[in-house]
Amino acid sequence: MSKNHQGEGCGGILLLVWVLGTVGSIAVSIALSMWNRIVNSGQDAFREVEEVFQPFLDDRDVSVNDTIECLDATTLSSQEMPPPATSPTSPTSPSISKLSSDELDQLRYHALRLINNNRITHGLPPVVLGTNPAAQLHAEDMLVNDYFGHWWADGRKPYMVYTQTGGTSYASENVATSGWTYGEWAANGCNTSYVRCEVPKPKKDITDLQWGMMYDDAHADWGHRDTILGKTHRAVNIGIGFNGMRTTFVQHFEGGAVQADGPPVLDQNGKLCLSLNKRETGITVGGITIVYDPPPTPKTPTQIDALNSYCTGGGFTVHCPESSAARILEPPPPGQYYPTLTANEVVASRWIDSPSRFMVTARMGSLLKQPGVYTVIVWRDGGKEWLSEQLVALSLFVE
Repeated sequence: MSKNHQGEGCGGILLLVWVLGTVGSIAVSIALSMWNRIVNSGQDAFREVEEVFQPFLDDRDVSVNDTIECLDATTLSSQEMPPPATSPTSPTSPSISKLSSDELDQLRYHALRLINNNRITHGLPPVVLGTNPAAQLHAEDMLVNDYFGHWWADGRKPYMVYTQTGGTSYASENVATSGWTYGEWAANGCNTSYVRCEVPKPKKDITDLQWGMMYDDAHADWGHRDTILGKTHRAVNIGIGFNGMRTTFVQHFEGGAVQADGPPVLDQNGKLCLSLNKRETGITVGGITIVYDPPPTPKTPTQIDALNSYCTGGGFTVHCPESSAARILEPPPPGQYYPTLTANEVVASRWIDSPSRFMVTARMGSLLKQPGVYTVIVWRDGGKEWLSEQLVALSLFVE
């Protein structure tokens, strides 16, 4: 007897979940596009530090004290990771078989080759193997807590954990699994002496699951395939878990054209600050939106398994919010102004967009005071009214 959560083309049923639209289905309309270069010279207090870092900055537009302002601000948000959940005690589970570090490395590079073969076949550049640990932690959390889905057992979403583990871009997640949960193992008599259940083989599982996400994904509206073939991806973080009964496979695709110096910072006075380093030329910022999730709360495996996609913002639901919690606008040039602002729109107090750096500060008032998770999304200016390319999506946690 065997049970395999794999694609029909691989001889079974594929269970895959995907991020809806990979950008939370948030379309942002920018009515005004006004670019105003701001010069900020270094102050005496930072002159010594500037001498060290200024070669990496464009002194026409932004200096190192702007970055320090974001990194050193006293913040209301908490980025600490909660302790990992305790492994469940199950008398029906087989002996736990964990992957060695060498085996895990080999499987990750095998998965990377499969991903890049798919991308190259479709005319896209390969991605490099990332170093953020959130994907691996999620693969392990699914095994430990006996569930399958995008939410963690403690209720967090992928982009939240990505931020908490040092992420500097965005995380678009695919997850897949093959094998047996603890409950399935017992229900099929696998823990008895008279039934022999086939156990998964991680390398074969990864091969089959990757194929399914690319070529047998119609049930998910080809969302996994779209995530794998994202044009803005520069890296992928790969998580692989194996416990002798089940293989879990997690992909966190991330950008890299722009990298944040740190997570968004919200100080005691409600001032938000974020600074970015541009690693590629020709990038300008087109807009900033902020989406809201209620404080994460623990979820059962049944609750998590019931949702086959997730949104950036909106809480524990597959129905993505139609509007953002807040929107930050670029200050207009001198003598110009925005004729009307909605209740959730704020004009930035500083908006510095140079060829190599971006930095924004904004006084958010009461918009970010409700406890929960606020994810700041920075969009690239593609010369279109509707922005579609994320540069950064990082969370801050307000208690």
